[in-house]
Amino acid sequence: MMASPEEQQQSMKNDEVYVSMENLFLHALNELEGDLGYLMTDPFASHTIRVLLIVFSGRPMVDSGTVNVLRSKKNENIPLTAEKAAFLEAGKAPRTVPESFRSALQRMTSGLVAGLDTTYLRALACHPVANPLMQLLLELESLQFGKAKSHDENSLFRKLLPDEYPEQGTGSGSFFSGLLYDVVGSRLLEKLVLFAPGKTFKALYKSLLSHRLPNLAKNETASFVLIKVLERLSKDDLETAVSQICPSLGLLIDRSRTRIIKILIDRCRVRQADTSPIAVAFRQACGQNAQERLTKLLGISTTSMDGVAADRKFLVESHDATKAYGSLLVQSMLAAPDMLRELVLDVLLALETPVIMKIAKDRTASHALQMSLICSGDGQKFRRAMVPRLLGNLSDLATDPVASHVVDSLWPSTEGLKFLKDKIAEELLLNETLLRQSLPGRAVWRNWKMDMYKTRRFDWTLEGRGKADKSKTGIELARERYAASAAHSKAKDRFKSNHLRSTSGGNGSLLAGGG
Repeated sequence: MMASPEEQQQSMKNDEVYVSMENLFLHALNELEGDLGYLMTDPFASHTIRVLLIVFSGRPMVDSGTVNVLRSKKNENIPLTAEKAAFLEAGKAPRTVPESFRSALQRMTSGLVAGLDTTYLRALACHPVANPLMQLLLELESLQFGKAKSHDENSLFRKLLPDEYPEQGTGSGSFFSGLLYDVVGSRLLEKLVLFAPGKTFKALYKSLLSHRLPNLAKNETASFVLIKVLERLSKDDLETAVSQICPSLGLLIDRSRTRIIKILIDRCRVRQADTSPIAVAFRQACGQNAQERLTKLLGISTTSMDGVAADRKFLVESHDATKAYGSLLVQSMLAAPDMLRELVLDVLLALETPVIMKIAKDRTASHALQMSLICSGDGQKFRRAMVPRLLGNLSDLATDPVASHVVDSLWPSTEGLKFLKDKIAEELLLNETLLRQSLPGRAVWRNWKMDMYKTRRFDWTLEGRGKADKSKTGIELARERYAASAAHSKAKDRFKSNHLRSTSGGNGSLLAGGG
C-alpha cells in the first residue's frame, strides 16, 4: 500500500520517507529472524508469528481453519460482533501477494524449525501455545510448497515423523500413539493425518490405527483424530472400519459420539460403500425404544421451556453441540439410500402428533423434519401419512419463527399430491388474518402464493404442479419484442419484393402480347 500523491509531496517538503506496506512486513520479519524458534512458545508473540504467516501465504483471514489457529483457545468459541463480522466478510477470498512474500514465507517456515531437534519439537506438540502455530506450519508446508516438502529433512513434518514407514515400536509410532489421547496434541495429530503423504498414511493406519478403531471411536479426544482418518480411507478399508465400529453403535449413541456415525455414513455415500451394516446395527441398538432414541438424538426434552425468555432459549439451543450433531446425523441418514432412510421415516411416523409439533418448533431438530418431507425414495408414501397429521395445526406452525420453515417445505413436498396441497391452502386461507399479523406468517403466505390462490386459482394449480411458465425478466421481454419486430419487418420486405416481381412480370407479358 503506497501513500497518496498529496502525502508524498508533503513528505518531500518535510524530508520524511514513506515505506510501502510490503516493505514494512518484510522489515518486521528481518527484525524477528533469529528468535523465531524462541517466540513460538511466547503467549503474545506467537499470535504475531501466526498473523505474519497468514499474511505472507495469502490465505484468507476469516476461513474456519485460519480463525482456529489465530484465536486463542479461550476465545475461539466467542462469537464476533456484527461490526467485526461485516469487516471480516470482505476477507474470505484468497489474497494476491507479491513474489517477495513467497520467499519470505519460505525463510520464515525454515527459520521456525531450524535449530530445533525432533525431541524438542515433539515436546512442543503438547504445548498449548506452540501447538496452534505448528498446525499452521504443517498446513502451509503442504498447501504452499506441495507434499514433496514433507520428504525434506528440514521440514516440520519430517522432523516430527522421521521414519518413512512409522510402525509400532519405532520412535515415530510411540510419538503418534502418545498424542492420540492428549487434548492438545491430538489437534496436531489431526493435521499430521490430513497432510501426510499417501504411503506414510497407509503405514500409520495399518500399523497403529486399524486394530484400535472401536476404542478410538469411544474416546472423546481420539474420536476427532479418527474422523480425519475415516476421511482418507479407501472403499475397502472403509467397509472394514464400518464392520469394526458398528457393534459399538449403541454405546456411541449413549455417549453422544454421533459425529463418528455421521462421518461413517457420509463417507460410505462418497465411496459408494454399503451402508446396510450401519442400518442393521442402528436398528439393533434402538430395539423397542426406537422412538425414545430418536427424540433423545434430536434433543427433544420432556421439560417445557415456555416460561424461559426467547433470548435465553436461543442461547441454550445454539450452544448445545451434542443436539446439533444429533440432528445432523438424522439428516445424513435421510440423505443415505435404502435402509437408513426407511428406518428414520418409520420412527417419525410412529411418533405422536404432540412430539412432531415439538420437533417442528425446535430450532435444531426441525431441520431433520424438513428434510424428511422433501427426501426422495419412499418419501411420497411418508408424506401421504405425515402431512395429514400436521393439518389443523398449520396456523400455529406458520406463525412460529422456526416451525414456519416446516410449512414452507410442504410446498415442494406436496408436488403431485394435489388434494393435500389444496387442503393446506384452504387452511391457510381460513387463517389469513392471523398469518398477516406476524412476520413468519406473512413469509408463509408469500411462499405459498396465497394471493394467487385467492384470485387466480387455475394459475396457482399450475404453479403447484410445476407447469406454470416462469416469469421472464425485462431484458428477456425486450429481446422477444425486438425479435418479433425484426421478423415482421423481414416478412413485410419479402411481401413487397414478391409483389413488385409479379407486377413487373405481368406487364412484360402484356407488352409482348400487344406486339
